[in-house]
Amino acid sequence: MYNDLLMSFGADEGMEPDNYPEYFGGAYINEKGDFVVKIESSFYDKQRSGIEREIEISVKSKNFITETATYSFEYLTTTLETLSEYLINNPESEITKNVSGAMIVDDKNIILIELYDASQVNVDKVKSLFKESSSITFSETSEGLCLETNLNPGALLRSAYTGYYGSVAYRVKKNGIAGFITAAYSKAGNVNSALGVTRY
Repeated sequence: MYNDLLMSFGADEGMEPDNYPEYFGGAYINEKGDFVVKIESSFYDKQRSGIEREIEISVKSKNFITETATYSFEYLTTTLETLSEYLINNPESEITKNVSGAMIVDDKNIILIELYDASQVNVDKVKSLFKESSSITFSETSEGLCLETNLNPGALLRSAYTGYYGSVAYRVKKNGIAGFITAAYSKAGNVNSALGVTRY
């Protein structure tokens, strides 16, 4: 459904669109397995039913939920690009060396920036890169960014957001479209019990 939604925004198959609709605040699968589409709050109250009909046509299903979002996905993407451009253009800066990673967290409708040292002084330095930073949350991590060039079946990746580990890259094909499962199994760091495993 997510791919169908992106395609309705003008994306090429398997790609992100150049622009997102103003109402779109992100999308994710919740803990119950529901497909959730976030609608930016100024559209949610006034145009919700029309937007839901538009989504229904795009994903060819009524099996989705809508939630209100504070920020549009376009706004979050643009904000994250501001950080990315700075990091690329200033590889030796104090700020760049302190950033472990950054991501849009769809279910929270925020940007999460992980710093090696998240003291208020360092948080303020990163905030100074943005005109407005209310959409940004910071956390501290001791783990560095690990760049992978190959995703092999069963490879291990760690979510910087949850701290959980997941096996990835099992090749799949659905409705003739090739792809890979981004998280086949995931469990909390050192939990070895089967109770700590979540199947996606």
